[in-house]
Amino acid sequence: MEFTAPASLREIKLSQWQKYINVYDKNKDDENATEFLNKKVLEIFCNIKLSDVDKIGLSVFDNALMHLSSVLNEKPELVHKFSLIGTDDVVVEFGLIPNFDKMSYGEFIDLEKYMFDNDNYHKAMAVLYRPIKFKSKDKYLIHDYKGTEYMADVMRDAPLDAALGARVFFIV
Repeated sequence: MEFTAPASLREIKLSQWQKYINVYDKNKDDENATEFLNKKVLEIFCNIKLSDVDKIGLSVFDNALMHLSSVLNEKPELVHKFSLIGTDDVVVEFGLIPNFDKMSYGEFIDLEKYMFDNDNYHKAMAVLYRPIKFKSKDKYLIHDYKGTEYMADVMRDAPLDAALGARVFFIV
């Protein structure tokens, strides 16, 4: 059996992380959870069917878990820009709000509401990152805020390094 493990947080989608956190939260107190959660890590982050995880060789299984553990424990940096490829193969570059002092009240309220809500963190990302409409050498402008629903589903595909880096930025 062949599968590919993500090399970094950049290769993990926010939606994958949300799915794992949801599974983890529901199972963490079960005394038999470790084996199940280890299998779910491989299923979710390596795109393997749960029924196929048992077919993986023991050393490959252990190495994949150690690798994923190190990837998931990376300390994320604040990401100012990232790109996503749409279903139409169009690449869109997203930028972090360039100046938080100019954030609108609506942006602030939505960000505060979703920033530490794992199930809805993609909505916080829709506040923080928007398509870049103009870019010069060192600066960029992002599209105006149209509410969380406008880009929330798109942000499910945001790279995990950007998502977690933004969260760490707000904790500090």
